[in-house]
Amino acid sequence: MGVKTLIEMPEILRSIIIRNLRGFEQLELKNLGKLNLIVGRNGTGKSTVLEAITLAASASTNFYDSLGNDLLEWLIKRRGKPYVASLNHIIRIGRDQAEILVRSDRKSVFSVSLATRHAAERIISQYVEKDKEKYERYIGILNNMDKEVTRVVRRIIRRRQGFVWRVYEVEEEISTVLYVLANGMPMARLSVLEEDYPHVVRYTPGSTANSSVLVFDEILGFSMEFYASVHDALLKSGRIEKIREVLGKRGITDIRLDRGGVLHVMIEDKYLPINVVGDGTRLLVTELALILLKPSILIAEEPEIHLHPGYIDLFVKAMVEMLREGTDSQAFISTHSLDLIDSVIKFVRGSGLEDEFKVVRMLTLREVEILDYEETLRELNEIKVDLRGV
Repeated sequence: MGVKTLIEMPEILRSIIIRNLRGFEQLELKNLGKLNLIVGRNGTGKSTVLEAITLAASASTNFYDSLGNDLLEWLIKRRGKPYVASLNHIIRIGRDQAEILVRSDRKSVFSVSLATRHAAERIISQYVEKDKEKYERYIGILNNMDKEVTRVVRRIIRRRQGFVWRVYEVEEEISTVLYVLANGMPMARLSVLEEDYPHVVRYTPGSTANSSVLVFDEILGFSMEFYASVHDALLKSGRIEKIREVLGKRGITDIRLDRGGVLHVMIEDKYLPINVVGDGTRLLVTELALILLKPSILIAEEPEIHLHPGYIDLFVKAMVEMLREGTDSQAFISTHSLDLIDSVIKFVRGSGLEDEFKVVRMLTLREVEILDYEETLRELNEIKVDLRGV
């Protein structure tokens, strides 16, 4: 079976099943909306839910976001140990593969699977079990890859190994794509795989892809290069004036790049490099810029960090406007903030998004409640008790 066209974003993700990812054995989220607020006490799996959604949403673009960030590398580094980052660190202990299964509003079904080498060999054997010679040759190629990866790792003091494959189901037809992580390896080593196994393609770190997924997480770096790319994207999309207008209401009267490619903001008639302004101002500029780029899926972990309540309102208002304007836009936000909860409820009320607003209330690693707008209002005090941690 050849490789089918992947499910293309934007599509609204309506349900997700997470198996053997970090602390989850199996968790299912149903009836997701356009605006999904993920709440719960520490250790209930909020971050893992966001990571699973990130992988599922970016799978069709080789795990890259629309600013060129390698989200698979980000996830592995985020959960790995210093100098040793592999898929083993994000797969549940005692398991050799994790899976994220997603259904969209267009009835599309697709999954992303992460596997150790042992599981990868097992899945490969299922495809070629009738042809032992091909299987042995394939495993031989994998062994050669291991040697090359080891050489590269020693040189750059970084390890990244594992396998990723994805299963897509469209109109009851299923196609599987096996991704072999090829960290700096000569691509010629993989050419025979593409000839013998049409379902096998390469995952190549550093490749580019058109993506409409954006992730807000400081671990991605927020370097000068990051801000320059955000500024360029705003210019190309024609939204640079919009962010100047919005920020101007909070005393940030301009935003521009200098000749050296450093982003500056104007505060009290003075241009300041973005890296020297306060954390709240810097993060507000970042969050508003990502929203105004109008991604199909916005993923943000605790965006309220460092923000004054007035800045939180500005962020939430912009996000709600984005979701109202974008038919296929969707947001997944985790929070511990009472102010953010109140702000979201305030701006969703009367926006037309009431039916598309959901609170994903993480109770334990096995239990979750999905609340709609009216249910959220009824249980708001109990939700806030969880957020306070008492």
